[in-house]
Amino acid sequence: MSNVRRSSSWRDQARERIEKVEKLYLKAHPERPVNIKALKKEISNAYPFGQRANHPYKIWLSEVKSCLEYYEETRFDPKQPPKLKTFSPLKGKTKKSPPPPPGQLSLFDTKETN
Repeated sequence: MSNVRRSSSWRDQARERIEKVEKLYLKAHPERPVNIKALKKEISNAYPFGQRANHPYKIWLSEVKSCLEYYEETRFDPKQPPKLKTFSPLKGKTKKSPPPPPGQLSLFDTKETN
């Protein structure tokens, strides 16, 4: 089975609306690289199908994804590589444990006692 998308009226309407918003955005913001977050917000505000649910919304999301993939792949700034999200189990600074009470020994005591 081929990966060619079939054309539907939902898909055609979504593609036309996204292309229109994209052209207006690029005309108003000619700077490069394209601010993908701002473009995505403009496209999201132009959703034409009423309630964001079911089949029309899924079609809209697939068309938005294909539009934004183009900008993520081809129109990036080579001086600034894309930011990678890394998982960190510890957020913020690690807290140091308080010192042991006087007279109590600890396993990690750096002082030598003789």
